[in-house]
Amino acid sequence: SVQALFFLGSGSEDIWFDSALYTGIHGEEGTGGTRLCVSPNPSAGAFTIEWSRNGGQGAMLSLYSVDGRLLGRFPAEQDEGCLTGFGSDLPTGAYILRLSASTGSISSRFVKL
Repeated sequence: SVQALFFLGSGSEDIWFDSALYTGIHGEEGTGGTRLCVSPNPSAGAFTIEWSRNGGQGAMLSLYSVDGRLLGRFPAEQDEGCLTGFGSDLPTGAYILRLSASTGSISSRFVKL
């Protein structure tokens, strides 16, 4: 059988893929129960974004390329939420999603194949 193996990243943030198994980047847990999760990660299609936070006003989800360019912003007004079908039109690459509110912020990295 043919087996493909490749990696993406450098340093402690490496992601290795092969035809049977991959190790991905998981959502991060912030202080006070704040959570941000992007799944599946990595994905060749759309993503689901789930978050929970402890209050704060004017919460916003911001999407960045790995070189720091702001690509989009989405309101996250509820303390808990889920956004499905996200990112199906994103080009292949690595991205950073940041949840920001007046009480603090948290970020999560994800990969579009």
